[in-house]
Amino acid sequence: MMLAFPPFRIDLDEERLWKGTTQLTLRRKPFAILRYLVANPKRLVTHDELLEHVWGGTAVSESAVRSHLHELRQVLGEGVIETVIGRGYRFAAELSDEGQPSRAMPRGEAIPVRLIVGRAAELEVLRAAFARAESGHRQLCFVTGDPGIGKTTLVDTFLDELQRRQVLAVRGQCVEQHGTPESYLAVIEILGALRRSARGEAVATALVRYAPTFAAQVPHLIPDSQIEEVTRRARGGTEAKMVRELIEALEELATQQPIVLVLEDLQWSDIATIDMLSYIGQRKELARLLVIGTSRRAEAQTVAHPLNRVMRSLIARAGATAIPLERIAVADVQTFINLRFSGHVFPADMLAAVAKITDGTPLFMVSLLDELIARGMLVEQDGTWTLTSSTSDVAAHRPDSVTQLIDIQLDRLTVTEQRLLETASAIGLTFSSSLVAAALERPLEEVDDQCEDLIRRGLFLRHEGTEEWPDGAVHSRYAMTHGLVQEVCMGRGAPVRRQRWHKLIAERLELAYGERVAEISHVLATHLDKAGLCARAIHYYAVAARRTSVRL
Repeated sequence: MMLAFPPFRIDLDEERLWKGTTQLTLRRKPFAILRYLVANPKRLVTHDELLEHVWGGTAVSESAVRSHLHELRQVLGEGVIETVIGRGYRFAAELSDEGQPSRAMPRGEAIPVRLIVGRAAELEVLRAAFARAESGHRQLCFVTGDPGIGKTTLVDTFLDELQRRQVLAVRGQCVEQHGTPESYLAVIEILGALRRSARGEAVATALVRYAPTFAAQVPHLIPDSQIEEVTRRARGGTEAKMVRELIEALEELATQQPIVLVLEDLQWSDIATIDMLSYIGQRKELARLLVIGTSRRAEAQTVAHPLNRVMRSLIARAGATAIPLERIAVADVQTFINLRFSGHVFPADMLAAVAKITDGTPLFMVSLLDELIARGMLVEQDGTWTLTSSTSDVAAHRPDSVTQLIDIQLDRLTVTEQRLLETASAIGLTFSSSLVAAALERPLEEVDDQCEDLIRRGLFLRHEGTEEWPDGAVHSRYAMTHGLVQEVCMGRGAPVRRQRWHKLIAERLELAYGERVAEISHVLATHLDKAGLCARAIHYYAVAARRTSVRL
């Protein structure tokens, strides 16, 4: 069904959104939220109801929901979706019916070109993998990286290219399941998308003929007239048989034309889906099949995670391709701004500020620029984009969506890991593990091990080397991966706890520097001040002032 709420139109069947004649890009979860709110206009939709229908009842933090709604409002603007504080949300715009479902893109309208920079090499890897799959050699590609690094944007850009070539490509979303995990959720989503595609009848036929054991688990994808036959043939089927049959059905479909399957957020996948990936990758039969999996680097590299074992095995022995994504370069940030704001007259220091704040993380960069536009700090006048505030205002701005994303990541850590990062943030962007150990009153080796574990998992820290203190002790130095991480961590610790940390940090520094303590008087003064020890802080402020006057 096509509905309109000017200047927007939404096709609920094809999951497309337009503003005027321009098709807009919206990620899956924000679109799912919009779809449900549009289906219930003018009615209060509670938070729990939204979780039930969009996330299937899966436990999701409120910050995650707010983050998706923020993204949705960036596209729709204000006034379309109302927040009823403490209760839920309401779709407030006036809706009108525009007739029958649209089964294809409006005549003459091109597939939107996504704005992506710094990923040319990664796109070439995906194109080469598809070329091999097209020739009959099945391919598996694993796209990994930190949250916000652009995994989905890379895959979406590649799928847009395939869509222009009329290639059948579908995707399934793995979701974090907090209860008893349900098997094959993302795979069932993929099968549903295949069933709704132009080859829907062929998909149903292949499932009935080659995969009756699996088809019996998804009767909604099978014609009613064949359900009885499928049920009969599925009797006595084992889990292994079900997986083998499903893969044979997919391979049969891929004999007629290449098929691309995308599994997103594999770090949340159920074990059965990961085992199925392993089976697909190890089969030797020819198949015009390309499977792309995305996952967060931290979870995928956790030794205990089954995805880590399967990925490493498939890459080492079955020829699967790893596509790790890193932060984009400063020059790419400049290129992105030039492309997005064609003909802008932004000052050079503003561009440098954006690059420094976002540190090459695409999601941070896009979120920051979106919020600057929403706040009227970046304005288009007569076809020219200008900065309406000072560069210092830009440098001081922190997008809510980014800080929420970091908060969500931190919430996934253990309490001990969270405390470590909160304590480190009290020391600075770079810190000594010895000071963290002193503040937390924990063994130094234990703190070092935990820091190294976070680094190995690609979470928040990097190693900066070692340093020797005047007392002869040698310690490891670490750094937060981004200034925003330090800021978010600083805001999480309870004030009383932080005061104690600053006191213990100052005492450890005094002990380490001994007679040379004047060298760090300014650092000690700051920690003692934050610890609420005013007299001692004043003493070191005075020492620091005298040292400064001598140098002058």
